[in-house]
Amino acid sequence: MIDISVIIPLAPEETAWHDLLVDLSKLPDGTEILFVTSQAATLPDETPILPNKDVRFLSSQPGRADQMNAGAKAAKGQFLWFLHADSKFADDTLPRLLHGLQNHPASLLYFDLAFIRDATPLMFLNAWGVRFRSRILKVPFGDQGFCLARDLFGKLGGFPDHLPYGEDHIFVWKARQYGVDVQAVGAKLYTSARKYKKHGWLKTTFLHQYLWIQQAWPEWRKLKKGQAT
Repeated sequence: MIDISVIIPLAPEETAWHDLLVDLSKLPDGTEILFVTSQAATLPDETPILPNKDVRFLSSQPGRADQMNAGAKAAKGQFLWFLHADSKFADDTLPRLLHGLQNHPASLLYFDLAFIRDATPLMFLNAWGVRFRSRILKVPFGDQGFCLARDLFGKLGGFPDHLPYGEDHIFVWKARQYGVDVQAVGAKLYTSARKYKKHGWLKTTFLHQYLWIQQAWPEWRKLKKGQAT
């Protein structure tokens, strides 16, 4: 059996994780599931009941990178699967992940991203852009469900915790600079488009493109020069 620890950082006042419990219940028996809040957040009064799963709530320094690193440090599994609280599984999400871990245990695995229909029909353009960025440019983001061996995560130094944004993005570049294969598992992972609805599709889309390209340029130069940092 493949030994996986699932790590889910929770933002303050985050409630979307309740809807994720149905999907998490489909994980193999004995799977460790770690919800990580910031120290300022209030922990739930009761741990959710997921039969035959090892569910725990942890707290860490605020910030998603710190939360994911804390979850990784506490995890016992051979592989770490980082999920966002608003993730949703497709029918083949779990089977394809297990297949990917069996065949590419030394890779950084990720999913093709699809959007829950909670914003605008224009989100199909974003899904196409994500597929191009991840499949062709080999730059997936954290909402695509990174999964990798715990030992490999440690060798890469975890998620950088000194950045104002894009810790998942820089983590992928670091993996590539160290020669780690970045591999799609060939299944979809759904995520909410709520921020596009809240802030506007055009504004949010162009802001994301500007930020990731600005951050990617110096990392691409390091990759081309063969520098691992």
